Amino acid sequence: MSLWTNRPFLRIILAFALGILAARHDFTISLLALQYLILSLFILVVVVKAVFKNTPNIILANLLLVSIGLIGMHHYGSSNSYNKRLLIQSTWNECKAFIGTITSFPTEKEKYMVYHVDVNLGIQDSGFLNIPTKILLYEKKAAEQNSTLVYGDKVRIEGHPYLIDEAKNPHEFDFAKYMADQHIYLHQFVTHDQITLIGKHKANALMSAVYRIRSHFESVIKSNINGKDEEAIVLALLLGIKGQLNPEIKTAYATAGAMHVLAVSGLHVSIIYFLLNWLFKGIPPGNFKRFVTPTISIMALWLYALLTGFSPSILRAVTMFSCMIFAKILDRKNQVFNSLSFVAFVLLIFDPTFLFNIGFQLSFLAVAGIVYLYPKLYQFWDIQNRVGDYLWQLVCVSLAAQIATFPLSIYYFHQFPSYFLIANLIVIPVAFAIMILGLGVLAFGSFTPWIGWFLEELVGFMNCFVARIQVLDGSVIDWIYMSSFQTFLIYMAIIAFLCLLRYKKISYAWLMLFIITGFSLDRIWHILIRSNTNDMAFYSMGKSPIIDQVEKFEAQLFTLDSIFDFEKLEQHISPNRIHNLLPPPRSPHLISTQLGSFARMHIFKNKRTLFFTQPFDVNQIQFRLKADIVVISNQAIDSLTILDRIVDFKEVIIDQTNHPFYANRLKSEAKSLKMNLFSLHDQAHLVSLSRNQKFLDMLF
Repeated sequence: MSLWTNRPFLRIILAFALGILAARHDFTISLLALQYLILSLFILVVVVKAVFKNTPNIILANLLLVSIGLIGMHHYGSSNSYNKRLLIQSTWNECKAFIGTITSFPTEKEKYMVYHVDVNLGIQDSGFLNIPTKILLYEKKAAEQNSTLVYGDKVRIEGHPYLIDEAKNPHEFDFAKYMADQHIYLHQFVTHDQITLIGKHKANALMSAVYRIRSHFESVIKSNINGKDEEAIVLALLLGIKGQLNPEIKTAYATAGAMHVLAVSGLHVSIIYFLLNWLFKGIPPGNFKRFVTPTISIMALWLYALLTGFSPSILRAVTMFSCMIFAKILDRKNQVFNSLSFVAFVLLIFDPTFLFNIGFQLSFLAVAGIVYLYPKLYQFWDIQNRVGDYLWQLVCVSLAAQIATFPLSIYYFHQFPSYFLIANLIVIPVAFAIMILGLGVLAFGSFTPWIGWFLEELVGFMNCFVARIQVLDGSVIDWIYMSSFQTFLIYMAIIAFLCLLRYKKISYAWLMLFIITGFSLDRIWHILIRSNTNDMAFYSMGKSPIIDQVEKFEAQLFTLDSIFDFEKLEQHISPNRIHNLLPPPRSPHLISTQLGSFARMHIFKNKRTLFFTQPFDVNQIQFRLKADIVVISNQAIDSLTILDRIVDFKEVIIDQTNHPFYANRLKSEAKSLKMNLFSLHDQAHLVSLSRNQKFLDMLF
């Protein structure tokens, strides 16, 4: 059978996903235009088929795929309202309070409890505002006050929400876009005193019941597990509650290549399904076993998906298992790739933004890799010993999943776990045992406390093993940069290699060589450009400006303030450093060259940067200063006209110590005076200092 007839949804999902991807990059299409285009394509198909009787079916099939791609493009455009976020903010600015319903399981952070709130009504001085929207609510935790808000509570919140800040520094994680993919654009930080409970059980009745079950299970786990780290691992494994995992634990599991066991996904669903099959094993064959037990299994799997929060990876796994169970009921052979493509198509119809969810991407790639590569890897070694064969199966599964996911993992996380095979040989079977014991605790914990004790010891062993892997020399290869284009080329090379193994055609070897050459040339190009570039990056973060002084492959940070949060600094700066093949950031140097008590000077590559750090009497300056860049802090200068009188400059930077109103006033003034002004309230600013022009002319 051809690929089209045997796996139709594989091509359908590729076309649909490409349409969504095009819409993500602003190639949108209106509903009317979509209707006309599809109608035109349909007429074209009919005409071509009528005039040319022997038209190859592949032409007609490709026209159909184009239509599916256009539908995907429109579907994403109609469901995504990211560009409306500014309108949403201006609408809510006048509100002094709002009424909404808690529609998520509460997430516990170090300092806050976090909720998703569906807003029903905004309260203004002039009346009420009825524009439904979603808000991310942060309730500050207090030592003497525990939050009592739960799913379904109707609340009044004093104050009004603000837009979630977009990423302001180059290549850093864009939390605003991440939340926009969940259709949330606003957030608000409140204390408990700003919240008034005005109703209970106002949300979906089924979800309310699920939340009560989940809360009960959470309390059972906490009462049976004493260690904080062990408790956090069990909550993550069983219920998908990851808010209590501390950063050290996450780092250890990521370094060991075992982070996947902490994300509820196919591994956990397969364990649940295995246990259900074991429970139903004793039922004699008949209609009850053929129809009723599969129905119970599907319901149990979807209940588990509800309990764990409906993440994209769990949705993929549960939908996939549901398809497999239905195929078994209908006594039909389950074509895995077609089923996988169908599941992806259904989920993207439900929410096209899933395509950009990292968990969704890695989950589907891992399953595709295991399905295709596992049998081919397993056949290389026929082990007769049962234990040895089981270990070889684990190795093959781990290798297959890693081959399929490592390019994307490097693209997102910039690291590769060297000992992932060793880690997974222990972690996967232990995680299996933890799941079974954990379910035992949920069912019998109050009657058999020894199960909880044994579970805690087993989790402690797994944590200890992962920590030992982490401290091994070379446990992780980190600080790896790959562009999206390079990641694409790596996947194309893998596909070409697999085609070479399957079809034994030399053309695939040449194709693979061509792709690898393209990858290498792109890397070399990036290195050559970097080796002939010097610049200064003024980052948008905190109060004191942070300046990255870059010369080819070396970089050094500078700041005006000796007190700073280095961990926060790393989060904002590291993505840009990685992207530009620069070393990890170190503690900044202090800019100490003083010009009186109100100004400092920094010189790099003959570029003078003048910092005005506080307000001063301009009459103190006896002669006109000269600088390439002027950085204004703490409203130090009343106006740009005054600045122009005392300094000969090329551009002005306003840092985040200035009030936003002041920054906006100076931006308006700069526009009228036709001056170059950049505000770090908006985004970071890059100043190109010197480039090897002869080298660039040679390239272009």
